[in-house]
Amino acid sequence: MTRRAASLRLSVPLFLCGLLTMQATPLRATLQEFAPAQPLPLVGVLPFSNLSGRPADDWMGVGIAETIATGLNALDNLRATRTDPLETETLTSVSSDMSREAADVAHPKWIIHGSYQLLGDQLRLIARITEAGSTAVRQSVTVDGILADLFSLQDRLLAELQRTFEREVARMPGTTTEMSRPRESVTPSLALSPPEQVAPPSPAMVSVIDGPPAPEAPATMNRDANGRATVRAVRLDVPLQLDGTLDEAMYATVQPMRDFIQQQPDSGFPASEATDAWIFYDDEAIYVAARLWESVPESQWIANEMQRDSPQLISNDGFIAVFDTFYDRRNGFAFRVNPIGGFNDIQVTDEQCCGNSDWNPIWNVRTGRFDGGVDARNGDTL
Repeated sequence: MTRRAASLRLSVPLFLCGLLTMQATPLRATLQEFAPAQPLPLVGVLPFSNLSGRPADDWMGVGIAETIATGLNALDNLRATRTDPLETETLTSVSSDMSREAADVAHPKWIIHGSYQLLGDQLRLIARITEAGSTAVRQSVTVDGILADLFSLQDRLLAELQRTFEREVARMPGTTTEMSRPRESVTPSLALSPPEQVAPPSPAMVSVIDGPPAPEAPATMNRDANGRATVRAVRLDVPLQLDGTLDEAMYATVQPMRDFIQQQPDSGFPASEATDAWIFYDDEAIYVAARLWESVPESQWIANEMQRDSPQLISNDGFIAVFDTFYDRRNGFAFRVNPIGGFNDIQVTDEQCCGNSDWNPIWNVRTGRFDGGVDARNGDTL
């Protein structure tokens, strides 16, 4: 019996958030001085697509878009409008003789498109944010509930989008925490109040796990009767070393994820070869490790490609980890390695078969052999 093992290390940025305090000062300016120094960014909201396919449900798509556009337009630093796909294509084609200022007013900076799916009385709403002129999804928000709570679901979706755009606008150059356009209630004799603190999301606003409940320690995987699995990452006190050998103590003390299910050729059946996998993390990185057994000798492995992003890698034996970072089962990032250390990285958009191989983060991989198998370790910086 031969054995193979693989691991993947993903470095992710760490964001620290703090509270901003502000000294209240007298308002001495005229209302005209509160006019925005630059046009407010525009969001175009497209009608949501009906994934259920029943014409009787088509009415919801425009209504959801109208609710989102109205709610986003209430934000101080943002404009939003409900639009149609054809209008969006026209608006995003900026004429060469149009000034930058005019383009900022007339053309959306972001586009929101989404979908809804009704199964029985269960309803799912998904909103995706892209930059105008791009198909890459910057953020995805999903809410689940029942049809009778449609308006409540719309409010939850809107609240998440508002928080997202507040963060986006705050990162734009020249944006401050002060109001960027006057409110009707402002008078020159009043003093500015400290900025209102945004409350953290309530549990009702946070998307729940779309699958079985999270496993409780020491278990690392929980699978339901339909074969869906939820896994648990284990925190590390020290980083893993990328040396091609899975010999650290955590591999003996942390339960691996196992009993994987085939996709091909016999979908839904138990995997023909055993696989153990782990997910670890620390303050700077996510680590994915796997040990893969093979019942045929190494001479029968298919591992002959070392060129990065080679299309032939898909035909090699190997290990692939896919991160569904938007949690929509349509967009994400994939990392593959074969037994001799050839690797590729792919950006997956809208369930495209082969993805975008031009996406190339900086990452490392180490492979090695142990008794009858392969050790491999990958390190990635996103």
